[in-house]
Amino acid sequence: MLGFGFIDAAQCRLEAVFVDVEAVGMGIGKLLATELEVQAKKAGVEELSLSSSLNAVGFYQELGYIAGDETQWRHPSGIKLMCIPMCKLL
Repeated sequence: MLGFGFIDAAQCRLEAVFVDVEAVGMGIGKLLATELEVQAKKAGVEELSLSSSLNAVGFYQELGYIAGDETQWRHPSGIKLMCIPMCKLL
């Protein structure tokens, strides 16, 4: 497996796109994200939002996502990660 991703159509969110580190730069992430957007649109989603890790902001911007202000995401275990909320009209 080179990558995977998933959406939450009910929440209008792109929850994740992950690509194996050895496959980065091969277009797999873009292919996955684009297909997830197609699936979201078929489910009636008009705007898709996500929380991007800081290192993935450029990737999502290249796909047309607009970045918000940097914020913190808190995992239920208490770990805090900096992230950027992003959104895109489909």
